[in-house]
Amino acid sequence: MEREWITLDVSQVDEFVATLPRHIFNAQRSATRTTTTFARKRLQSEMAVEARIPAYVFRRYRIKSKTSGDGGTVWFGFDDVSAAYVGNPKQFKHFARSGKHRWEGGFVATMRSGHKSIFRRSARSRLPIDEQFVEMPQSLEVARVVAREARIRLHESFIEKVRQYSPHLR
Repeated sequence: MEREWITLDVSQVDEFVATLPRHIFNAQRSATRTTTTFARKRLQSEMAVEARIPAYVFRRYRIKSKTSGDGGTVWFGFDDVSAAYVGNPKQFKHFARSGKHRWEGGFVATMRSGHKSIFRRSARSRLPIDEQFVEMPQSLEVARVVAREARIRLHESFIEKVRQYSPHLR
C-alpha cells in the first residue's frame, strides 16, 4: 500500500499574512476614491434636478472632493446660487430671467468688475440694490440622502476591492 504525505508549508501563510496589510490599504484607498467620486457625481445630478439648475454649476462652484491615503471628503456648498451662474441673465420689460428662474422687478446689470447678474432695488430709490439668488432649501436633505447611500456603498466597495486586491481571499 502506497502512502501519500500531506506537506504544509508555513512560509506560504507567512507570505500571505505579510502582504495582507498592503492589500487592505490598497483596497481602502480604492474604495474611498470610488465612493467619493460616486458621492460627488450623485450630489451634482440630484441637486441639478431638485434646484432646476444646470449640473455644471455644481461641478464648477459648489461641490469639491478630495481623497487622501486614509479617507476622503466631499464638500458641498449650501449657500444660495447667484443668478449669474444659473444661466445667461436676460432682461424683459417687467422682469429678468436667468435659466429657468424668473425675478419680478429684477434688472440685469454689469458691475465695474465685469460681473453680470440680476439685481433688484431694495427701496424706491436708485440705491441700494441687492443681487438675486436661487434658493436651495432642499440641499441639506439631498446631501443627507447621498451621505447615507455613500456609507452603504463604501462598505460594499471595500469588500469588493479587498477581494480584487487579495487573490487569496476569493
